[in-house]
Amino acid sequence: MKTTVAVSGVLVQGRSVLLAGKRGPSGILWAPPGGRVEPGESLAEALKREFIEETTLAVAVGRPLGVVEVGTGDEQFLIYDFCVTPEASSGELRYVPGDDVDQLRMCDAREVENLALAPGVTSFFRVILRSAITAAEGI
Repeated sequence: MKTTVAVSGVLVQGRSVLLAGKRGPSGILWAPPGGRVEPGESLAEALKREFIEETTLAVAVGRPLGVVEVGTGDEQFLIYDFCVTPEASSGELRYVPGDDVDQLRMCDAREVENLALAPGVTSFFRVILRSAITAAEGI
């Protein structure tokens, strides 16, 4: 079985988190922005690149939140999750989907409960979301 290392970034504002929606065979599946780590990239470099590709937003990579293992057929993914914050910005943040996603959306914990999340990360992501919101609030 092939193992692929990937990253995702949890960007929290207030009590909401940024999710990227990608169209699949059964509709849009939601997950934090992220993707595969390319050869020679650090986890932080990969996450910054993926965030720009998916959201057009430059971010600073913060503390790690955990690692998720997701198996899909012959491939297993190790997804390293991190808190991220927008890099210095003047004015209100605008979330614009990049080339790799269909939609971006800020969601509170209640909305996340009702979204179709990417397979294999549903329950762990909900734990990560609560952890990220708590960290962002400084609790």
